[in-house]
Amino acid sequence: MRDPPRCWTAITRRKSNHMKRIAQGHNPATPNPRPEQRHREAERQSNREPESRSDIGTERLSNRGKRATDETHATDDSALAAPVGTLQEAAQISLNEGVSENCLFNFARAVKAFEVTTGIKLAKSETGNTFAVWWQMAKPQLPKEAEFDEYLLLFEDAYARVKSPLGSSALTIAVGRAKSSAPPPDAEQFTSPKLRMLVAVCYQLQRLSGSSPFFLSLRDCARILELPRLETASAMLNGLVSRGILIVVEKGIPGPRRATRFRFRLPAQPK
Repeated sequence: MRDPPRCWTAITRRKSNHMKRIAQGHNPATPNPRPEQRHREAERQSNREPESRSDIGTERLSNRGKRATDETHATDDSALAAPVGTLQEAAQISLNEGVSENCLFNFARAVKAFEVTTGIKLAKSETGNTFAVWWQMAKPQLPKEAEFDEYLLLFEDAYARVKSPLGSSALTIAVGRAKSSAPPPDAEQFTSPKLRMLVAVCYQLQRLSGSSPFFLSLRDCARILELPRLETASAMLNGLVSRGILIVVEKGIPGPRRATRFRFRLPAQPK
């Protein structure tokens, strides 16, 4: 069978691209608007009736909650729950700064901390009653048009996406312990106070994480050691790895997405 002419292949390719553009919502018959047309369209958009305060408020809370989830990378081994004894306390914590854009996400994290503190795992059927505690305290600050059901759905969505309870960072606790405790034996080979501090912090992070690896980003390392350059923090961590003090369990993703996971080489337990 003879190959089709080149012109027919080109026509078929252009037709395929044309159909893809239409499927994506582009109308090739509509020319690009001129600057004055775009200006008139912008004026019409600005003159439209604004959304209700309730719609705007719930949308902001939803978007903020999703961003907060994306920006929170703590896991069970990198955060310790704050002591939250009652649901009323959880609601008050989330409303300390008023009804902000991330207050429902904070309430969801505070509820998780309540579960850890009390050992009570809330059933799915109790979500409405749990949220009602927050609603009663927040209602005076909410828009008049605010609907219970809408905010309840936002809370359920935030609660399902929470990765860690509200609480103190394990890194903060590890730094405090490193400063108040004797350094581990592996730190004695260094004379630099910053390197000795880094070894001690990693040791305490491992103790807090138990048998699980711990996270430590270059930015956090540079911050706690007051290093002006991330490259110095990277060189220090790599030096601990090359000396066998740290083991890289999982390499991190460059940028703020995910820190490298390490394991501290603890001394073997005597038999």
